[in-house]
Amino acid sequence: MPCFCTALAREKSGLMKILCDTCSILMVIRIAPDMLTDEKYGCFTIQEVREEIIRQQKFKDKYTWRHGFKDKIRCIPNSEIINNDFVNQHLDVANLLIENNTINKKTGRLFDLSPVDRRFIACALSFGHRVSTGDNDIKDIASQEFSKAFKGSISPLGMINMWIRKGLIDWSDELHGYVADWNRTEEAPQPRRQKIEYKKLTGLKYPGS
Repeated sequence: MPCFCTALAREKSGLMKILCDTCSILMVIRIAPDMLTDEKYGCFTIQEVREEIIRQQKFKDKYTWRHGFKDKIRCIPNSEIINNDFVNQHLDVANLLIENNTINKKTGRLFDLSPVDRRFIACALSFGHRVSTGDNDIKDIASQEFSKAFKGSISPLGMINMWIRKGLIDWSDELHGYVADWNRTEEAPQPRRQKIEYKKLTGLKYPGS
C-alpha cells in the first residue's frame, strides 16, 4: 500500500495526484488494477467510495466483476481525514452551501451533492488533488465556490491517455474492450479532445459517445 504522506511529499516531483470517485474507479480499475495501490499512478480514494463500490446493490448488479478488485481499492487512512482541520473546514462549507440551496450557475439548478460527494470534494480541496468524476455537480461546485483551492479535473479517458503516454499501460484489444464496455454501462460521455488523443495513442477509434 502506498504511503499517503510519501505521496504528498512527492508533490514537487510533478506526479499528478488524483482523487477518484466511485464511477471513475469502476470505469478504470480493470484497465489499471494497481491504480490505487501503486503510487506511480498518483490515484487515491476515500473509504466512503470503497464502501459504495462494495456494498451498494446497483453496483453489484451493474459491475458483476467488481468483487475481484476488492483488495485493490485502497483508501486514504480515515485518521488523515478525520483529524485534518482543512478537510473539516471544507466539509463544513460544503454542507452550508447545500443547506443554503446554492445555485449551480452553469445549470441554473440547485447543487445536489450527497454526504459522500461532499466528503470527496472536501478531501480533494484539502489535499490538493485533481478529481476524476462523472458528476458535473462535484466539478461545478468546486470551480464555482472553491476556485482558489480547486486543482481541476481529469476524465477517466484522460487518465488512461496519460498512463499510455507515460508507458504505464501496454494497450491491447482486451483493454480497448473494457473501454467499449463503458457504452453498455451508460457511463458519462468523455471529452472530445481525449477521444482524439486516444486514437492518436492507440490507433483505435474511441468506441463510445
